[in-house]
Amino acid sequence: MFWEGFWGDWREGFKSLVDDPGGSFKKLAQEVSTDDLFTVQKWVNSNVYMPFGVSALQIFDLGITIASQWGVPKINYEYNKSLSFSNEPIYGQATGNAQYASMGAFGIGSYNACGWVATYNAMYLMDNWEHPAEIIHFYDLLGGPLLQGVFGLNPRIIPDYFTSRGYKTDISYLPTNIDNAISGSGSGIGILTYWHGKGAHYVTIRYTGGQYEIYNQFNRNVQKDDVTSIDTWINYEKHIPIALITIR
Repeated sequence: MFWEGFWGDWREGFKSLVDDPGGSFKKLAQEVSTDDLFTVQKWVNSNVYMPFGVSALQIFDLGITIASQWGVPKINYEYNKSLSFSNEPIYGQATGNAQYASMGAFGIGSYNACGWVATYNAMYLMDNWEHPAEIIHFYDLLGGPLLQGVFGLNPRIIPDYFTSRGYKTDISYLPTNIDNAISGSGSGIGILTYWHGKGAHYVTIRYTGGQYEIYNQFNRNVQKDDVTSIDTWINYEKHIPIALITIR
């Protein structure tokens, strides 16, 4: 599969850069106070935007990440930890503090959060709440954000996260019979990524016995969406399923 080869090469390359940083960017990163970057990032995330959600500071972060372990993962982690989150689902990625959380070098929550939000919601629904900073940090460290977040999150990394938390998962590409896959998964919970005509999007889905709950279908949702069939919903909306991760 394309994702298998791409993910393996990208992850190993990213890890080697993090494990063996060097050069002038490392020196620069060590001289710049993390608190200073943290303060500037909070302001930039709220006030300065460039095309496709890219901020000036995040471009600067990318340069640091390439050569230094003081780059995006560390800065994002400390920044995201400052954001408060309640022990409840995130219904829309452009609501609350989810909209401000940073993953990768390009984009904030309202732009590229759907992958980590889907992970967060799945963990919440399994009564295993975790602060988004921890989830994002896992993905940032292993190079999960595609092109540092320009194209969101690589679906291949999501099972790795759940494995690290003691869960077993199954992943299928271009899935069919999604209803049966989720309802028969053991947990009744799945993460679906699909193409909706303007881009790709992740949602968390939970089977409750008589219906399916969809979390974060739209960026500004303030509640879950209930449907009787995911397969019917996908067809009605003319979405194209890309990958389905189910949790046993």
